[in-house]
Amino acid sequence: MSQDPRQALIDAARRLVAQGLTAGLSGNLSLATAECIWITPSGMPYETLRTQDIVAVSREGAVSPGQRRPSVELGMHLGCYRADATISAVVHAHPTAVIALAMLGQDLPCVTDSLAGSLGGGVPCLPYAPSASPELAEQVAAAVGAHRALILASHGLVTAGATLDAAIDLALLVERTANSYLLARAVGPVRQLPAAVALARRRFVLEGYGQSPSEPQ
Repeated sequence: MSQDPRQALIDAARRLVAQGLTAGLSGNLSLATAECIWITPSGMPYETLRTQDIVAVSREGAVSPGQRRPSVELGMHLGCYRADATISAVVHAHPTAVIALAMLGQDLPCVTDSLAGSLGGGVPCLPYAPSASPELAEQVAAAVGAHRALILASHGLVTAGATLDAAIDLALLVERTANSYLLARAVGPVRQLPAAVALARRRFVLEGYGQSPSEPQ
């Protein structure tokens, strides 16, 4: 990674706010590098963050003396990295439409082509567990390998990706889909894409969408 991972986290955190995915002191982000896990500090406004505020944590959860206190959801982030080695970034946000589903304790079904292409299915809502608890960290770690986006009952949203941008883009997609889903549901029954169709759309995105690195630019 050419950019300082600490500055990358600050930029991503501010993007999270700018795109309406969280507000105030809520939410947290982390980034895995070969050296350590970098994570946002606990209880600090994103607009005030400096690179020295970002916390370096070992994969075992050790924090060196003299650093800020890491996010209280550190355990959840570490659990994601232990669960799937292909994950390099984790975003925890509190977007409005997803929070509505979280309050209802309901999944977001696979109702759009975009969601199918990005996930191959819908977004499950995990049973309630208190924020920052070992129970929540364990639930997320157990599910994140199969589901890169998870709704946390009465709480918020977790997304994981190969990059910070990918994790935030996924959070934005889930929030927009949740908003559209709730609007449509207020009018009438919402049609879901069949599981086979959703998986086919995901394969299409993985195999045929975008540019190959070997193709001329």
